[in-house]
Amino acid sequence: MQRVVCRGLLCVPYAAVVFEYLIREPSKSVFLGCFGNADDTGDWPLLANRVPLAFLVFGMLIIMEWPCSILLSNNAMACIRRRGVCRKVWRYLIRLVAYCLAFTGVPLLLTASAIGGWGEGGSLIGTAVCAALQLLLVIAIRDVGILLGNRAAGYVAALMLCVILESVKPVESWLMTDSFCGLPYWLIVFNLAAMTVIASFVPLCRRMEII
Repeated sequence: MQRVVCRGLLCVPYAAVVFEYLIREPSKSVFLGCFGNADDTGDWPLLANRVPLAFLVFGMLIIMEWPCSILLSNNAMACIRRRGVCRKVWRYLIRLVAYCLAFTGVPLLLTASAIGGWGEGGSLIGTAVCAALQLLLVIAIRDVGILLGNRAAGYVAALMLCVILESVKPVESWLMTDSFCGLPYWLIVFNLAAMTVIASFVPLCRRMEII
């Protein structure tokens, strides 16, 4: 019950940010959760990207530690190597992907309804995928800290990544450009980074637990 109340309290300010954005002429080419909103002209990049920043931060906080709970030991006094880790990591990944798709899908549908379409060439869908991958990576980094027994470090690392993604314009510009194979760099970088972080869960969960 306490978690439900906390999630509800977190959803209220996030919903306010989303609806304020939708009322104030939403972008027709960039999803609200993706950096580099072409319609926002703030002098300070972090201020210009305040809506994408809210998307990442609230997306990480609202889910709390629900996906990671499947990877944590049920017995705090366990002193053996855990089995079935790969299966648990797959279940974690399914939970995380489902959440990121749902969290991204709702504002995407609202935006499409507000502007009357999916943007030129489906640009809204493409940038929504970029935002969903960013959110997945941020949550996975936070969960690494939880598995290492240091929640504070996990949250700090995740929040630092959020700030970097939404404030460093050269990084944003490079990620949005196409690579030599024709795919945007964000698709390659975020996928590789997410797979690397999630793959690290296997040795972390298999470590000897001695308390």
